[in-house]
Amino acid sequence: MMVAMMMPVVMVMPVVMVMVMIVMMVMVMIVMVPMVMMMVMMVSMVMMVMVMTGFNLTFWNRASFCHCT
Repeated sequence: MMVAMMMPVVMVMPVVMVMVMIVMMVMVMIVMVPMVMMMVMMVSMVMMVMVMTGFNLTFWNRASFCHCT
């Protein structure tokens, strides 16, 4: 009796697992896409700020050195 009851569950389990995996993947994609976009935007902003500050620092250092000498 138990074996007969277990057989359909064993047959259904892989399908349920696959469906759960697909749903998890879709949810992860939906959640991750905005997060990735935010991360890319933040990284690009930080890179731009770093480049600007780097240019400014080098410019001011050169200007100060020239002024001192």
